[in-house]
Amino acid sequence: MISKVFRGLNAIAFLAIILSYIAVINHWKDVNLYLMIGIVAYCVLIISVGVCMLQLIVKRADERF
Repeated sequence: MISKVFRGLNAIAFLAIILSYIAVINHWKDVNLYLMIGIVAYCVLIISVGVCMLQLIVKRADERF
């Protein structure tokens, strides 16, 4: 389930960044909106991956002791 969330966030962020590039090329006014969505989605993705990695590290440490 968690991997589906990561894939969804990654897809949203990727599409938002691609939309921002298309918006720059076509001189749309929503460039900042698409960039913000992409950056926020990537930040949430990075933070959530970090939290999951920390949880795995703690779980493995608890199993050893």
